Amino acid sequence: MKGTRLVDVLDDTVIDKRFWNKIFFKMNNLLVAIETYKGPSMSIDDTEYRWVQDRIEYYESEERLLNKEDMTIANELWRNMEINYVLILLMMPVLWYFTAITYQLIKLFKLWIKFKLENTNIKELKIWD
Repeated sequence: MKGTRLVDVLDDTVIDKRFWNKIFFKMNNLLVAIETYKGPSMSIDDTEYRWVQDRIEYYESEERLLNKEDMTIANELWRNMEINYVLILLMMPVLWYFTAITYQLIKLFKLWIKFKLENTNIKELKIWD
């Protein structure tokens, strides 16, 4: 027996906004992953990027939901980007570490040069006079 609520009369299913907000939050993460992976050299008309962006815009403007085919495509895109995205995220601390070590080594080298120049005798500098 159908309920008497207007939603029950018009449609059999009630849209769970929390569920779809979570899904489109993940779609936003996918969009960021594609941007990060492809970088500034990414084409303006990149098909994967535009596909994800269009689905997000359709949801925000028309509340159009994803169908089974869209979800399958999004999962495939996420699997492809996830590996690359994880590698980028793992490499960031390593890059930061090597940058910090290089900076400290340069500072140490400058300090060593300064120390050597201060400790040289004036006579040593005037040998060639």
